[in-house]
Amino acid sequence: MNDINYFLAAFKSNPIPTVILKFSKSIFTIVHANNAYCLMAAMNESDLIDNHPYNILQKMGFEFSEADKSVFEESMMNSFTDKKTDRIVLNTPTTSGFNAPLEVLNSTFESGNADTFILQTLRTDYYDTTTERNAHSLVKYKLIIDNSPSAIFLSKPDGTILEANKAACELFGYTEQELRQIGRQGILDHNDAGQQKLKERETKGRARGEATGIKKSGERFPLEFASVIFSDDDGKKIASTTMHEITDRKKVEEQLIKSEQRFRSLVQDGSDLIGILDLAGNYSYVSPTSISVLGMLPEEFIGKNAFSFIHEDDLESVKSNFNRLNDEKRISIGPFRFKHKDGTWRWIETTIVNLIDDPAVNGLVANSRDVTEKIDAFKAIHEINERYRFVSNATLDAIWDWDLLTDTILWGEGFQTMFGFNLENPISESTLWTEHIHPDDFDRVVQSINRIIQGKEEKWNAEYRYRNGKGVYVFVFDRGIVIRDADGKAIRMVGSMRDISQHKNEDIQKALFSEISHLFSNPENSLHHICKQVAETIGKFTGDWLVEIWLLGPDKKKLSLFTMVSDDTALQQFYTDTENIKTFKKGEGLPGVVWEKLTVQQWKKPSEHEKFIRSGAAQRIGLKAVVGIPLIYGTDFLGVLVLGSIKNVVEEGMLQPFFYGFADRLASEIHRKQLENELSLIFNTSPDVICIAGPDGYFTKVNPAFCELLGYTSEELTTRPFIEFIFKEDQESTAAEYIETVGGSRKAQGFINRYISKSGSLKWISWNSSPFFGEESHSFAYGRDITATKELQDLLDEANKLARIGGWEANLETNTVLFSDITREIHEVGKDYIPTLEKGINFYREDIRHLVERYVDVAINKGEA
Repeated sequence: MNDINYFLAAFKSNPIPTVILKFSKSIFTIVHANNAYCLMAAMNESDLIDNHPYNILQKMGFEFSEADKSVFEESMMNSFTDKKTDRIVLNTPTTSGFNAPLEVLNSTFESGNADTFILQTLRTDYYDTTTERNAHSLVKYKLIIDNSPSAIFLSKPDGTILEANKAACELFGYTEQELRQIGRQGILDHNDAGQQKLKERETKGRARGEATGIKKSGERFPLEFASVIFSDDDGKKIASTTMHEITDRKKVEEQLIKSEQRFRSLVQDGSDLIGILDLAGNYSYVSPTSISVLGMLPEEFIGKNAFSFIHEDDLESVKSNFNRLNDEKRISIGPFRFKHKDGTWRWIETTIVNLIDDPAVNGLVANSRDVTEKIDAFKAIHEINERYRFVSNATLDAIWDWDLLTDTILWGEGFQTMFGFNLENPISESTLWTEHIHPDDFDRVVQSINRIIQGKEEKWNAEYRYRNGKGVYVFVFDRGIVIRDADGKAIRMVGSMRDISQHKNEDIQKALFSEISHLFSNPENSLHHICKQVAETIGKFTGDWLVEIWLLGPDKKKLSLFTMVSDDTALQQFYTDTENIKTFKKGEGLPGVVWEKLTVQQWKKPSEHEKFIRSGAAQRIGLKAVVGIPLIYGTDFLGVLVLGSIKNVVEEGMLQPFFYGFADRLASEIHRKQLENELSLIFNTSPDVICIAGPDGYFTKVNPAFCELLGYTSEELTTRPFIEFIFKEDQESTAAEYIETVGGSRKAQGFINRYISKSGSLKWISWNSSPFFGEESHSFAYGRDITATKELQDLLDEANKLARIGGWEANLETNTVLFSDITREIHEVGKDYIPTLEKGINFYREDIRHLVERYVDVAINKGEA
């Protein structure tokens, strides 16, 4: 079968009314309609084209309201805009006078020209589709078939599958080739009634019914099918079959049956009293449970007013609550006193639902429960509760007592004081607890407590987030003990809740501090790399969606976006939209305002804040709140930490108190890293020798200038004792100098020794050192290469020897004086003689000493000879 026949056959045979819509000039119009749709509309396809589908449906007899029309139009636009399937069901009256549910399914597909069309299918019981009419167009239906949400097959009458669309392959889990190989017999159960329906198709030409499908995995599932036989261009019989899985529908039907059975059981056999009243409170129906609850037959209530049975002290309150039904759909009243046939009063709790507009009920449905025993028990334990209140007030916990049989919880006063609730009645349904659990924790907590209740264990505990009376989520630790009856059935649970937010925040703070310290502890990491990881870590710990770090530039004139977290697709778009906004001056944007005021700034709805420059991009991603925290070290402003969230900043507790301390810690680490970077720059670029020496006689770190001077690598200089690099004649004096300085008695100042370079040449170095620091007693040593100076000095000494000229020099920094060998000979002093400036001048004749002193002063102060 060629493609055009395939398209024509599939389109003709599809039993579901279907049209193809295009969107042009702001409206949807029909471009193609299949046989079933033409049959349903009683019109030819040529008459349908260029019409709005809504107009055609009106001609079919559907009487749309304005609301229906709006929903119909919105569904098509949603499907067209979002490129996804959209389903609606309209309970629409018809011109025949009855309501006909109309299911509309809109899905999109693209043509070969990349034009987008809508495939719209209809389902309704209002029309009989057994009569066929001719369609008048050929469409390229393979594209439609492949994008159809329905499973569609073309097969021979004997069950051999010729074609199957994507939905069919996905439904059964086979490839199209596999389906062709196994045929109909491989995907349908031969033992159910659906096979008989398919046999009827051989004689009637079409069939519709339910069957049991078999997936590739072996799973069996219910399905609904519609099949029709037609002849192709060659006169061969072809069957077109559409299938839908109806597992969900079957479940709903089963649930409906169970619900009806349950309702019947509740009304007839349950313990609650069911009644139907009019707006004045008169009974029109009362369930048989009235006998067990109030000792009266149901017919004794009919036509009587409910208020006539209520205690006069409770009447005003009940009437006031009853009148709320004028504005509310559902109300709860109670407890209040209701008269028993024997003249006593029973305490009743009632829930009333307004179903006046429901034609099946046409009244107010009241569900009443006798809580007399509970009230009596409550009164009986009032004195116990007084003692209980003292205990509750004396503990940090909120005590609770859960009656599992009535699903009510008695709360201690600690619950109100700790979480800020104002309860008129300390007894409530368990929903007061469950509805305040954080959505992300709900399943875990409820499942864990149900597992304990339904099992055999007695103790339960859990940590989770709980929304207090102010709407803020706090961390709680909750624990309880299950009390069981003689048969092991859980009947009661007693426990306590404690607000552990402070402890939890401290734990988070410690973990966060530990993580941040670890990131900053690696000296190999750059500040940018560290801040990037810090931002990601903050997001992981807090769940915040947007995390940015802005740092002040070297000129102190503007803040720059140093790093941010942008893993989310929406955030990537946010930063694309704001790619030109990477700096702020003081007072500009949130970072600039934080800089200006040096305080935390918390802005709700930033897209509406006049100072939030990136408001347009924030609105597009749904940013609900932002917080800017200043990063300050001492008195120095370093930058701003910005947090943003798409959640409610108050309810989610985005800005926990520990963040203030964290910001101080982060600022300290950033300042230290910036200082470290500056020192590292000096260390690596200094032309002089800089090294760090340890107490073990090794260099622990050397700068590039030292390596270049000696010709060794850093590894070579730090893996051997430094004494090995020193000229042999200087090793003894160097060792002595090192022992004195490492002991802490003094620092090295102007100490000179010779090092042997890798090439074998000698390098004269003049050393100064810092005090030893740290637990491992390391010291910074600063050296200057004076080899050239020494070589000149040697030449000068040689020249002086020839001329018998002596010389001496004074080092003003170290306050030391050096005599040349000839000078020592002239003054007749030994090598152990330690000269000073004063001693040197005293060697001159007394009558000219004042001239020598003047010349020395001129040389020192003016640098003149």
